Amino acid sequence: FFEVTMSEGKIKFVPRGASAVATIPYLDLAATTEEEPPEPLSLRPGNDLEIPAQKALSYPNLYNDYQPDIQYSDRLITATSVTIEPVQTSIGMTPAEAKGGIDSQLLDQVVGSVGTVISLLGDYSRLEPTDPIIATASDGSLLRLRLVKKNDSYPLLTFEAVLDDVSVLTSQGITS
Repeated sequence: FFEVTMSEGKIKFVPRGASAVATIPYLDLAATTEEEPPEPLSLRPGNDLEIPAQKALSYPNLYNDYQPDIQYSDRLITATSVTIEPVQTSIGMTPAEAKGGIDSQLLDQVVGSVGTVISLLGDYSRLEPTDPIIATASDGSLLRLRLVKKNDSYPLLTFEAVLDDVSVLTSQGITS
C-alpha cells in the first residue's frame, strides 16, 4: 500500500492513505494563460473494458507449508469484461492477507479509473505526484484525488489526477 515516485533525483516510497496535503478551491483548479479557461474539474470515467472482471493472486500460503495458493477478487458487476488478471508474488501470506490485498488492488483500480486534469498556478508548486489532495467541486462538494503526473511549465502546473478512496486499503480479506 505505497506509491513509488522519483522527485529531485531521489526515489521515494510514499505510503497510501495519508491525509490530504492540500485543499484546493474550485476556481483555482482551472488556471490558464488562454482567454477561455478550461473546465475546472472535469471527471473522465475510465474504460470499463480495461478493468479486469477478476484478479487472481498467486502466493506462498503460510498456513500450508508455503505451498502455492490462489486468492481471487471479483468485481461481480462488469459491462462486458470477462478477463482474469493474474498477479504473482513470492511473499508468504496467510489466505486472509492475500484475499485482502487482492481485493484492495482491484477496488483501487476501479476507483482510480476515474481521472481528471487540473491546472494550477505556481502557488501549488510544492505538490508532487502521489500527493493526496481535496478538490472542491462546483457544487461545493469535496473530492479526494491522488496526483499521478505533473507537468511544470511556468507559470502553470498541470496535474493528472485520479479519484482516491482510502477505504479500499482496508479490505477484510474474508476467505474460506
